[in-house]
Amino acid sequence: MAGTLMISRSDLQRLAKRQKVALGTLEKDYVLTEVLKALSLVPPLNELLVFKGGTALRKIYFGHWRYSEHLDFTAKRDMEKEELRRALDEWHRQVEEMSQIRLTTRMLHKPDGYARARSQFIGPLSYPGMIFMDLSFDEPLCLAPEYRDVLTAPFPGEGQKVFVYPLEELLAEKMRSLLERGKSRDYYDVWRLLTEHYSNL
Repeated sequence: MAGTLMISRSDLQRLAKRQKVALGTLEKDYVLTEVLKALSLVPPLNELLVFKGGTALRKIYFGHWRYSEHLDFTAKRDMEKEELRRALDEWHRQVEEMSQIRLTTRMLHKPDGYARARSQFIGPLSYPGMIFMDLSFDEPLCLAPEYRDVLTAPFPGEGQKVFVYPLEELLAEKMRSLLERGKSRDYYDVWRLLTEHYSNL
């Protein structure tokens, strides 16, 4: 895939004004979009990782959803920490090649069953920001993952395909999270899915 120029600061400012959202929030949304697009170029992660969570609702299914700074995935098999670190480094390299966004892993924590990574980025605003990634290695997939395009709007460029939870499984996961932790974002996601998108379930 040919690389593209990173969106300019002035274009990002115009988009933020039009979207009525904080500039830093929109920059992080742009970075998450480019990170997801690059996933399709990173074996074995492009076959192993299945996207889920609230960011999947925004970046795959509906577009107009709450903003987030997390990417959540279920992996189809376990990975050793060093294998995962190498794959993350390659993922970051692909992001920079595609969009000129520089990413560096600042923390990788991997006990049994899951991993959490924190990556620093330098994007169009030219100062450091952080995104977070959570991977589950022991979560069963009840339904077959779907292979869908990443939604890129309002940013330029075409999306790439990633594996993602079906909408029904996303709702089930959100309802489980609501019972386990009861965070406001879980209530929001479940409420919108059931009130606005029930016919799609």
